[in-house]
Amino acid sequence: MGLFDRFRAQPRWKNASPAIRTAAVEELPLDQQDTLVSIAREDRDPGVRITALRKVIDPAVIAAIGRADADERVREEAVSLLVDLASGAFEGTEIAESLAALGGLTEARHLIAVARAAAVETVALAAIGRLNDEAALAAVARKAALPSIRLEALRRVSAPAELTTVALRTEFKDVALAAVERLSARDLLDQVAERARNKTAAKRARVLVRTIDAEAALAAAPVPDASAEAEKQKVVTAMALCERLEALATAGLDEGEAALAEIDHSWHGIEQVDPTLVARFETARTAAQEALARHLAEDAERARARQAVAEATAARNALCQQVDAIAGDETPVRIDEARAAWALLPEWLDTAEAQRWTRRFEESCRAALARHHTVIQQRTTREKAGHLCADAERLAERASFPQARVEVQALRRAWLQLTAAGFDDDVLVARFNEADARLRDRETAAREQRAKSLQETHGRLQAFCAELEGLVKSEGLSLKQVEHALREARAALDESAPLPTRQDREAIDGRLKAILSALFPKVQELRDMDEWQRWANAGVQEELCQRVEKLMQVDDLAEAARQLREAQAQWKQVAAAPRDQAQALWARFKVATDAVRARCDVYFASLAEEQASNRARKESLCERVEALSTSTDWIRTAEAIKALQAEWKTVGAAPRAQEKSLWERFHAACDGFFTRRREDLQHRKEEWAANLARKEAICRQAEAIAGTTEWQKGIEDLKRLQAEWKTVGPVRKARAEEIWQRFRAACDKFFEAYQQREHAAASSAVAEAEAVCQELEALLPAADAEAQPAPDALGEKVAEIRKRWSEKIAGLQRERAIRMGDRFMHALGRLTEAWPASFAGTDIDPEANARRLEELCAQVERLLAPEPEVAAPAEADDDQSPASVLARQLREALATNTIAGRQDETANWKVISEQVRAAQTAWKRVGPVPESASRPLNARFQRACTRVAEKMDKSRRGVATR
Repeated sequence: MGLFDRFRAQPRWKNASPAIRTAAVEELPLDQQDTLVSIAREDRDPGVRITALRKVIDPAVIAAIGRADADERVREEAVSLLVDLASGAFEGTEIAESLAALGGLTEARHLIAVARAAAVETVALAAIGRLNDEAALAAVARKAALPSIRLEALRRVSAPAELTTVALRTEFKDVALAAVERLSARDLLDQVAERARNKTAAKRARVLVRTIDAEAALAAAPVPDASAEAEKQKVVTAMALCERLEALATAGLDEGEAALAEIDHSWHGIEQVDPTLVARFETARTAAQEALARHLAEDAERARARQAVAEATAARNALCQQVDAIAGDETPVRIDEARAAWALLPEWLDTAEAQRWTRRFEESCRAALARHHTVIQQRTTREKAGHLCADAERLAERASFPQARVEVQALRRAWLQLTAAGFDDDVLVARFNEADARLRDRETAAREQRAKSLQETHGRLQAFCAELEGLVKSEGLSLKQVEHALREARAALDESAPLPTRQDREAIDGRLKAILSALFPKVQELRDMDEWQRWANAGVQEELCQRVEKLMQVDDLAEAARQLREAQAQWKQVAAAPRDQAQALWARFKVATDAVRARCDVYFASLAEEQASNRARKESLCERVEALSTSTDWIRTAEAIKALQAEWKTVGAAPRAQEKSLWERFHAACDGFFTRRREDLQHRKEEWAANLARKEAICRQAEAIAGTTEWQKGIEDLKRLQAEWKTVGPVRKARAEEIWQRFRAACDKFFEAYQQREHAAASSAVAEAEAVCQELEALLPAADAEAQPAPDALGEKVAEIRKRWSEKIAGLQRERAIRMGDRFMHALGRLTEAWPASFAGTDIDPEANARRLEELCAQVERLLAPEPEVAAPAEADDDQSPASVLARQLREALATNTIAGRQDETANWKVISEQVRAAQTAWKRVGPVPESASRPLNARFQRACTRVAEKMDKSRRGVATR
């Protein structure tokens, strides 16, 4: 707390007393929401927090305080306030505020309370929308104030048990009848008929029970023919409508005109009803209409009565709340106005309720007046306490002790009388206590200061006595010292300064008297010795006068000036002479001294002129070197400064008062330049080293790029490094050429490799393909070896080698790829021929590949048939070989051409040509086949393809002839 905060008056809601804080919170206006929220959250007393919470407006803040407070009462009060706000219990509550308050509620019981009591349908619907338990919804349906909410809650209930509970326990006819209508079990309807609170619901349940019984009896009766059964059903329906109309006339009036219209509609739907039932229906209808009219009139009267009661209650409650909120100096006037307004309220028929509200009003008035009286009394006491605090603070600031002791004691007595009456303003009490503590501190400090001052005086006098006593015992004292000590001892004895005790005073006085007694003989002795000394000094002074008078004939004025200074120094040592001769001797010495000094002044004037010239030259040298000290032309400037330094040495002395400052100025300018030159050299060395490090890093990057084969990326990176090289500053000359040649060599290496990239890539691809071929050939059996078993996992190894071969062969030139492909396929054929079992089931299975070749031969040969077979399209089989799929496509194409009627031979042979090319492509994709089997098949396939080509050529020539 700062110094000013201690003197600032604290608000009453920060008082130490919970009762005072509660009263202060009740007086706070509603526009001070920040203060009320702070009190509701932070006050240490739950009662004060509850009082502040009741005046908080924001529902979200109320909910947050309720969730965070540790006291159960505060949490319950917060929930109660939220329920009241959501229900619209407070006058002027808006829908948004009610919905916000509803959002702060989490428990189902609170949501049920809001749904039951809410005066706004939107809020009630929002409350039941958050209920998922059918028991909770049934509770709302039984007791909700709004009919629409009761029916909506019932609509969300589906359990028969909860529907039965609503029908049994609710007092509202509309929801009771709606619940009964949704019941279908006879046992549940029996319960409602026997125990329902609402008589209309009970009667309706009995009607439904009878209907169920009648339907059951009809169902149990023998099955008549269709017309009799329809007639019987018509009678049952008419009787049920009559019974329902009769029940409506007696107890179902809450259903209103809607139920009457529904019964009329159902009646008109029945054709050719028995006249007796018609008469019964008309009589019941007339009775129901009359009963309905009476019921509506009674309901209107009851509504007016309830409205009057609600208005009277609201008016009285508003006046009571207005009186509860009264505070301030106008409390009596406002209470009189409230009493006058109460007297003008209309009379209430319910005497007991009117008396209860009157008692409530009177209690509020008495409480308001009591608060007002307490406030006035506290204000008066507070004003007195404020004056006392101000007086105490004034004295604490300016009072001088012990003069103010009487005034301080009177102030303390007045404060004790005030607080004895029950004053409990913590702020003012703390304020007075603080001022009083400062007063007591000042009193204590004054006492301590006086005691310290007396002790210091005693110590000072003891030290003074000890010093004089030591002076008395010492030897070689001068007369002046002894006379000074004698005067001080007499002054201390005459002063008689106050001391801590009388004994101290007596002891000091005794020591001073003893000192005086010892000093008197010493003074007399020293005075005699002084007279003798003066007499001896007279002869010395006479001799000094003669020496100075002789200096008038000395031609060397510098020597004369020196001897004059020596004589003046000796005169000071023998200045004391006999009093009758002292003045004459001094006058003689002064006249001689002035004459010699007059002669020396001419010499000193010329010396001063020479020194002034030297000073001007040295100042010029300082200015010149200072002008050069900021130069960056290091070599020439250094030579110039060295020349100025040599010239400085040739200049004589300047005046003594300025010689040192001039030298320091000149030396500082020189040092400044050479220091800057050293720093610049060091900086350039560091810059050269940094640039060299950057260029070495660039060289390393370029050398790393020089070996790459990613040509485009390498070119871009080298261009970037070349551009970066240009931005790097210079390096030391000894290393510049070396680092440049290193960088250039790396770049040249890359670009030379770039120019030879195609040849290198081709050589690399050939080498890699050669390595794959050699790896496959290494698996072949020896030519002269006997039959030997296949190597382990031969099929997997060959498959992996083929996969790599397909990758490597793509990078070769066409001629080399053909030669190496033949070599690879020859080795692969030898492998499959040597160990065919190792490749069974794979795409290089020799037997399967031979079958595929035979199928392709047969497919092409079938194209030579005079009329290709027409086959029905077959479903695609994922397991068919490429040759089978190709044959099927050929057959489908030929069939299509045949079915189409008159064929276009050119189009047909075009299709056949495409199919032959497809067969040739498929032939090339077939895996290796032993040479003994592939040679005849290859010849057969080629003959078939040649024959197809010849036939196509003949066909085209025939078409051309036609």
